[in-house]
Amino acid sequence: NWTDCPLPRGSHTATIIGNLMYVFGGYGGSGYARRDFNDTIVLDLETWEWKTIDCKGEIPEARSGHQAVSIHENLYVIGGWNSMEQFSNVYILNTTDNVW
Repeated sequence: NWTDCPLPRGSHTATIIGNLMYVFGGYGGSGYARRDFNDTIVLDLETWEWKTIDCKGEIPEARSGHQAVSIHENLYVIGGWNSMEQFSNVYILNTTDNVW
């Protein structure tokens, strides 16, 4: 039974690096407060605890419908869109120090 779960969302990415699942972006929320997200949330696959990562650097714009892949300790976020524009950019999160 989880507590402190992230807000509900869809069109996000969930990428596993080691024993952590990194959830980035997506669209959702509760009721009429639905929006695009640009937060990075991690689920520890051993303890089943969620935590929001306080990232530094150039944080990507809020987006959904993007793609993500892990290469070593890096999380690559590619493309996506929000209610205003479509993205073709690539952001890289170094998960060792949580810097984009």
